[in-house]
Order: sequence, then C-alpha cells, then structure tokens
Amino acid sequence: MPQSKFEHLPRAASGPIECPYEGTTLMHIAYYNKGSAFPEDERKAFKLEGLLPPGIQSLEEQVERAYQQYASRPDDLAKNTFMASMKAQNEVLYYKLLQEHLKEMFSVIYTPTEAEAIQNYSRLFRKPEGCFLNINAQDKIEGILNNLEVEEDIDYIVILGIGDQGVGAILISTAKLAITTACGGIHPSRQLPVVLDCGTNNEKLLNDPLYLGLRQRRARGKEYDAFVDHFVHAAKKRFPRAYIHFEDFGLPNAKRILDKYKQQIPCFNDDIQGTGCVTLAALITGLHVSKVKFDDVRIVCFGAGSAGTGIADQISDAIATEAQKEKSEAMKQIWCIDKPGLLLKSQGDKLTPAQTPFAKDDNEWPDGEGLDLLSVVKRVKPHVLIGTSTQPGAFSEEIIKEMAKHVENPIVFPLSNPTKLHEAKPQDITDWTKGQALIATGSPFPPAKYSNVEKEIAFPGIGLGSILSRTRRLSVKMVVAASKALAAKAPALQDATKPLLPDVEDVREISVNVAKAVVQQAVQEGLAQEQGIPGNEDELEEWIRAQMWEPKYRSLKKKPAPKILLHMFGTKIINESAGFETMKPFTSRQKVSLKDRLCQVSWGWFSISMATGGIAILLKNTPHKFHGLDTIGKIFFILNLVIFITVFLCLGLRFCTKPSALRESFDHPNESYFAGTCLLAVATIIIGSEIYGTDACGPWLQVALRIVFWIYAACSILEALFHNWYLYHRSMASRQPFPIVRLLPSFPAMLAGTIASVIASNQPRNQALPIIICGVTLQGFGYIVSFFIYAEYTFFLNKKGLPSPPERPEMFIAVGPWSFTALALIGMAEEAIEKFPSRYIISYADPSFTGDSSVTASTIVLVLATMVAIFLWTMAFFHLCVAIISLVAACRVFGGPGMAAMSLTYWSMVFPNTGFVLATVRIGQVLQSEAVLWVTSVLTVLQVAVWLTVAAATIWAVGSRRMLWPEHMEKE
Repeated sequence: MPQSKFEHLPRAASGPIECPYEGTTLMHIAYYNKGSAFPEDERKAFKLEGLLPPGIQSLEEQVERAYQQYASRPDDLAKNTFMASMKAQNEVLYYKLLQEHLKEMFSVIYTPTEAEAIQNYSRLFRKPEGCFLNINAQDKIEGILNNLEVEEDIDYIVILGIGDQGVGAILISTAKLAITTACGGIHPSRQLPVVLDCGTNNEKLLNDPLYLGLRQRRARGKEYDAFVDHFVHAAKKRFPRAYIHFEDFGLPNAKRILDKYKQQIPCFNDDIQGTGCVTLAALITGLHVSKVKFDDVRIVCFGAGSAGTGIADQISDAIATEAQKEKSEAMKQIWCIDKPGLLLKSQGDKLTPAQTPFAKDDNEWPDGEGLDLLSVVKRVKPHVLIGTSTQPGAFSEEIIKEMAKHVENPIVFPLSNPTKLHEAKPQDITDWTKGQALIATGSPFPPAKYSNVEKEIAFPGIGLGSILSRTRRLSVKMVVAASKALAAKAPALQDATKPLLPDVEDVREISVNVAKAVVQQAVQEGLAQEQGIPGNEDELEEWIRAQMWEPKYRSLKKKPAPKILLHMFGTKIINESAGFETMKPFTSRQKVSLKDRLCQVSWGWFSISMATGGIAILLKNTPHKFHGLDTIGKIFFILNLVIFITVFLCLGLRFCTKPSALRESFDHPNESYFAGTCLLAVATIIIGSEIYGTDACGPWLQVALRIVFWIYAACSILEALFHNWYLYHRSMASRQPFPIVRLLPSFPAMLAGTIASVIASNQPRNQALPIIICGVTLQGFGYIVSFFIYAEYTFFLNKKGLPSPPERPEMFIAVGPWSFTALALIGMAEEAIEKFPSRYIISYADPSFTGDSSVTASTIVLVLATMVAIFLWTMAFFHLCVAIISLVAACRVFGGPGMAAMSLTYWSMVFPNTGFVLATVRIGQVLQSEAVLWVTSVLTVLQVAVWLTVAAATIWAVGSRRMLWPEHMEKE
C-alpha cells in the first residue's frame, strides 16, 4: 500500500513505539503487549526470552485462535467477560478480533449483553478500567485527572451519568469507546471512560456487600449539577482538546446539561443527538423514497423522553435548515405524545424543558377530542410515526392502517429497545401496510424489510470529525451534515425495497464519510481550529483515513530508563522521580509551516513583552548599581520593543489569515482574559521611554508621552468597561473557574497611576496636575474592581483548595494590584510635593520649635500615602509567599503532582513581582532604610534570574515544538 502524504500527522499511528518496560511488566501492559507475536529481536531486546513459547505467530493467527476461544464460551455473558479480559491483555488483538467479527460481536460487547455485565459488575470485578469520580470527593477531581498516566493526549471522553446501575455503568463508557475505536478509528489510548458516581437508588446494589460504588441515595438538583460542572471544567483544563460524550444522563438532565455546555465545549449527548442523528438519516432516506418534502412532512413522536425529544429536536433542526424556516415554525410539524397524551401548553410545569417547545396550543385540540395516539394519527394524518415509548404493541394494527389510509408510504420507526419493548414488529407493520411501509427499528428482528437504527453508525464518525477538525463546539448543522452523509449511503436510494440505513458491517467506511461531512461543516462555520485541513474532497478523505487507528502491531523501540533531567543550560537540576513533571520527548511528525506556527501566537504572548519591560524598569530603579547596569536596562527596553512589535505582527497575521480568529480569541475561555496584556506591555514601553529616553531626546518626547498617556488612559477605561461587559455577556466566568485571571481586563487601569507618577516629573505644572489626578482616579477604579475579585479568589482557595499545577504560576497575578497601587501612591505623592510645594500650607504653633512650623498638604499626603502603601505591600507580600509555596509544593520532591510543562503562565512569575520589588524600593527610599534597599537589590537579582530561566525555557519549548505548535496551543 503506498505511503500517505499525511502519515506525518500526530494521530497517524505508524512507525516504532518507544517502550520503557521489559519482561513480565511489558507483557502485562495491553498497550505494548503482542503475546506470541513478539518477534525474535524484540524478545531479546526486552528480556522476554523464556517468558513466551518459542513459536512466533502472526496477528492473523492470533485472531483465529482467539475467535475459537470466544466461540467456545457457553453464553453471551461469558463471551463478554472473555472480550473484556482480552482487552486488558492485548489491545491490538482485541480490536482486530472485534473488527473482523463486528456484526456478530456487537450485541456481546454492547447492548443487550453489556446490561447484564453491568448488573454483575461488582461480582465480576477483576481490573478497573477508566476513571471513577464520586460526588463526595469533588475537591479531588482536578488532582485525579492530573495524576492519570496516559500514553497519549486525550481526544475523546465518555462520561456516564446513569444512577440505578451505580458504579458498574463504567462498562457503558468502556463499551462506547471500544465502538468508537472499532468503528471510527479513534486511537484507544487517546480515550478516557469516566463514571460520575452520585449514589444509586437501586436497593439491590445498596444491600449488596460486594457493591463497589457509593452506598447512598442518588444526589439530585444543585448538588448533582455542581458535580457535573466541576468535572467538565477540570477535564477541559487537563485535556483541553477533548471532545466529551455524555451518556445516559436521563430525561430530567440530558437536554438541560447539553444546552448548558454545548456552546462552551465540543460535546455530544448520545441519547439526544446520537439517536436523533440516525433517525434523521433514516427519515431523509424515507422522505426521498416516498417523495415527501421537508416543508410538507408531518411527524408524530410517541414517547417524549430524552430520546424522543432529542429526535424531535434534531428533525426540527433539519426541517428549519432544509425548508429555510424558523425552528419554531419547524416544530409545528411535529406532534409529541407522552404518558398523559399529546403535549399541550396547559400542562405547564408537568412538561420538561425539552418537551415545552413541542407543546401545542389547547385551542387546537377542543375539549372532547382525544389526545391518545390513535386520535392524533386520525387528526394529523402523519407521514412519519416514531416510537420511543418502551410500550410494547403501542403501534396497533388499527393505528398503522389508519396512517396508511392517508399516505402512500408510511414511515414507521419503532425505536424502543430492547426487542421486547418495541412498539410493533417490523413484519406486522409490513403485513398491515401490504409492503408499503418504510421501517426502521431500534433493535434487531428476524428478517423483514426494515432498517435497524443503530447509533453506532453515527457517533464514531461525528466524534472523529470533531476531533480531527478540533472544532470549538458541535453545531446543529454539523449533526445535520452527519445525518445527510449517513443517508447518502443508504441502500434504499438505489432500491426502494432495501434498508433506509447502511449496514453496520460497513461502519468503518461510513465513519469516514460522516467525519468528512462534519469536518467540512466545521470549516464552513469557522469552528475548526486545526491547521492544514485539505479543501479537496479526495485529499480530505485521505487526511481522515491517515489518522484513523488500525489494529496492527508496531515495532517497539527501547526507551532509556528515567535519568537525571538536564536543564536547558546543560546543568543537572533534579531527578525526575523526585521533582518536576517528567519531560516526555515530543515526537510529533506533523509538518507545520513557519506561517502556521506564527499564527499560533495568542494575546497571552504579550506577557513576555510586559515582563521584559518590567525588568528594564526594575534595573533602572534598583538602588545599588554596578557600572553598565543602565546599559543592560536599555537592552531590555529595546528587547521589549522588539518582542512587542513581533507579537503584534504575528497576531495581525493570525487575524488576517483567519478573520474569525479575532472574535474567537475573545470567546476563548482562557485567551479572552489575556487581551489586556497588550495594554500592560504598552504601559512598560511608555515608562521605559520616559526613564531611558529623557536624556537622549528633546522636549518633543515629553509632549509625545503626554499625548500617549491620555490615549492609554482612554484605552484602559474602554478595556475595563467593554471587555468586562463582554465577559459578563458571554458568561465567561463559568468557563474560566480560576478567578484570579479575571483581574487582567482591569489591570491596565492600575498601571495608569504608575505611568502618571513617572512621567509627571518632566511635565509642566499645568499639565502634571491633570495627569496625577487621572492616575489616582484610574488607579482607584482598577484597585476597587480587583478587590471584589480578590474576595472571589480567596473563596475559591478556601473552598476548592490550590489550583492545578498548570494554573499555579497564575497565582502571582494576585501580587500585582497591591504592589502597583502601593508604587503609584508613593510616586504620585512625591510628584505632588515636587510640583506643588507651596500650595495649601498648614501652619501650627509649637513653642518648643523656633524654625518654620508650616507643612504642605502634599507632605501630609506623602506620609499618608506611605502608610497606606506599606499596608498594601504587606498584602502583596502575603500573596507572593502563598504563590511561591504553592508552586514549590507542586514539585514531586515535596509530594506534589509535579510541575506542568512550559506554558505562557510561567511569565506570570515576572511582571507582577517586578511591581512588588519596585514598591519595596519606593518604601525603602521614603523610609531612608538602607537595609530595605539592600533587600530590594537582592530581589532584583532574583527577579532577573527568574526572567532568564523562563525566557530560556520558552525558547527551548518553541524550538522543541512544545509551544507555537498546533497540538499545544490550548496548553500555552
């Protein structure tokens, strides 16, 4: 087979795998194990000689033997247990066996056999698989996710919300993920099954001494919502690229939870969107065969639970899209019936949020007119009848014949499962309509002219397309596109007597077509974040296929055992087993152009500029200098200008290359908060220009700086007002749970006071006073706003504990407002003394003093400013210490989870802390304390060392493709 030009992509699983294990340890890890297929050279290299029989077999031979073992099992539950055991032993063999016998094994690894396995989970338990989270340990969720040892980054998470089967429902997650791999080619090591254990109301489980889950009644309401919310946000932090698949959340929660998160993250609810997508595909085919237009179709949905309303919602989206009408108008073409009968608006609070949009006006159904299914069918004369009621026999002969009186080809979908709960048997429907009905069912039946609505032909392809496109969210149009792609492969399009849906045996090819449709729609809507998606149809298909995992053995390459990590300067720092997070070599083979790398630059990169500018200001103000230090400061100032211009141009390139990127940057839950760093970088340039440019330039510089100051003041007000308004409007706080970063939109206003205190000294008196007043006003505004955020931040730390390691450097942001406010107060008070020494004189009588007994108001202001500044400084010192201890505590040597890989958040350790050192310098100068000033000199050295370390780490990360790389943009 010719090599694909896309085999360099990170998900294109080819080439050797690095393996750090050997001997029996290696054979117990399913990801690496090959069993009897280990070749001679690998047996020798990995110390497997004597641990395996001498015969070496091919994967095909292993599959044949495994199938014989499978077939010998006495019943389906035993076969299910056999497959679970094989999956835990040899990942490749499991999926190869499943792929070759998919149709036969489908009902064994999934419904209905999996239901029996779930009921017996605690009794059959051998080895855990997945992530178990319980509602009584919500504070540990982030730590648990951070401690997960995964061989690859996570792309696909299935989260279980089912209650009555308790913790055993994890098997649904694992089964779903097995299907996504077998059917959609999603790498099994890039998946994570999760169960949210909220307790159970199942008395049998609660009374079972072997039950492994929480022994308590199922939590509901706000407590349940908080648990789900905590997990979603923690998962988004730990696995920022992950697509989340909600499974079995039940009628009261499914629609509500999907609506809450679908605009925030790429997520999918199988009961609502999965069933709806496949049903819509069957409907599209059925309407094509029966020659009925979407604009004219009438649909009755019997059963208005999460599945029924999900299907109705999907269909109404399709009608609205295809018929080009409002969704509310499309919903008028659908009649939903639940236990009380037809849904009516008068039923009020009895309706769920998902049912309410489909409720009909009471005046459309006069008193005495029946609300039961037969009455509705007689009145509506539907083209389509869908059943999700789990009421066996609900579609009676009378109802089906009544429907057939009015439409030539009744489209009937009895979708309830298992088989015994179907509304009607396909053969009966065929007989009652004399072979004219178009039928799709939810479970398999003996041969008849019908299709089986299996969600498994849809959700793997939707997930694959979402992952590969890195879509920001799964839109309605993307799901409709998936339905159309499914319908396009229906055999009924070629022969009306054939099924309305493609067969599950062809699911691998179907998933390629579905994924292609999803990717194309994501690109069309501007939701795709992946770079380099081919525009050509054939190339796009090849691009997708190249990234689909195939169950085949790859050669193993010996990976050296953990050694002493080397610092980027070449000096030994710490043993990886005891200290920082292991730096796994990044071996992406993805080819990314320089332009595409530069387009990864985000607003947060301005933090490098402002940190560099902060060092330049600090070097100029440090009290103890050696010859040439000012020159070094000028170099930092010039470097700041270069960095600022470079980041500005890269952002311009990004926004011009993809016009929607600007809006997306403000909608991003992390990047949106860092837009203000651009103004903070400008502030350091203004101050640097004053302190380094005054001696070299003429009076024009002071005029220019005065104009720039007022522009900056206006921009900082606009940034604080409109950026915060936009964050409120978009409910961004719910997507960024770490509150301290919410300081950033108001932070530029707090630099206005610092700028005013610096540039006022060289301004004329009549210009200096307005500058100082403006500085005081904006400083006070920014500080008061930050004060409320500090309260939320403190509450966060008290309630949820320390943030995860990747966020801990951001704790240094809390040092900034206290420090810069203290710095600005003293600076502006000193300028008031210099500029206005004779105004507002206060005299007092003191017989013991023969000299001048008058003081200026500005002198008193300086004393008060210094006292307040010292108070503010102590708060900054407190937050500095908390941040430093928290950072150190994350190191493994102190029992922490390990520090996170290099990201832009580490620059938070520079700029806010320069404000702290500068405030300390000012206080030392006012108090005329040499001891304090010597401390600040030491702090300056340490701060420069931090800058050098973070700068070197950033250069190394960029060079080693850990930053400015598409796969890592979220983590930066």
